[in-house]
Amino acid sequence: DPTRWEKANPSINHFPHLKLEMETEYKNMKHRKSAEIEFMTKRMNIPSQDSYDLVAVWKKIEATNQEIPNLKGMECIGAIDYADTTDFVGVGLLFKKGKKRYWLHHTFINQQSIDNNNYKIDIERAKKEGLVTIIKDKTNRPEHIASWFLEQGKKYQIKFIASDMYRINYLREEFEKCGFNNLVVARSGSKTHTQLQPIVEDLFAYENIVYGDDMMMRWYTNNVYVKRDAKQNITYEKIEPRLRKTDGFFALLHALQFDGEVKESLPITKENIKRIFKSFSGK
Repeated sequence: DPTRWEKANPSINHFPHLKLEMETEYKNMKHRKSAEIEFMTKRMNIPSQDSYDLVAVWKKIEATNQEIPNLKGMECIGAIDYADTTDFVGVGLLFKKGKKRYWLHHTFINQQSIDNNNYKIDIERAKKEGLVTIIKDKTNRPEHIASWFLEQGKKYQIKFIASDMYRINYLREEFEKCGFNNLVVARSGSKTHTQLQPIVEDLFAYENIVYGDDMMMRWYTNNVYVKRDAKQNITYEKIEPRLRKTDGFFALLHALQFDGEVKESLPITKENIKRIFKSFSGK
């Protein structure tokens, strides 16, 4: 009801250009589903989960908060989503254990991005919980990201690291200096996302994707919707392009492209080491 828009936008009647812009967006949303999502979220501040096709309902996103077991020494795939050198970078490691997929995530945020935007998440809390590192530099240089993987490589067997093709050459030199000669290109777009959708749907439907208690990953996932074309091909898209980030979720998509490459292995524990020696000795 346009007569009530002032409740969500107190300045609308003082800025004619804003009112005209909103009226145009309102007309567009009748023909384009993504425009409806943007309008309801950005302008009305009420992202109705029933009005579009979510990656998963909030209950299933909350179900990602399961205990992460000991994964030390296990094989995994690393992934990076790195769209902008002065914005967010999502990184993570994907592990496989039975039907479960465990995703250990971290986010790097450039200080400029925080200074220029009011993100709808408590970044200070995320920092305290060890989920976020703030980069106080002109750009998110590759060495910041490579250092994180170098530390993780001391605990886990990183088979290779998947990155979107737009930044892979920018990252490659620094990663090779750190001993990572295993960067691979992760694809995006309709063909890739359509192939991934059954995997993603099953992981959430049966609560087999595990983030641990990761507020950033829950936020990222809740900021993504499924866009369908006339042929029912899909792409995963941002609900609102500026303030609702998706980097960690897209890093997860990069890793899931190579899910079949991950072998299940036992974590390094005293008990498992004893079992291995027993199997070799035949006792």
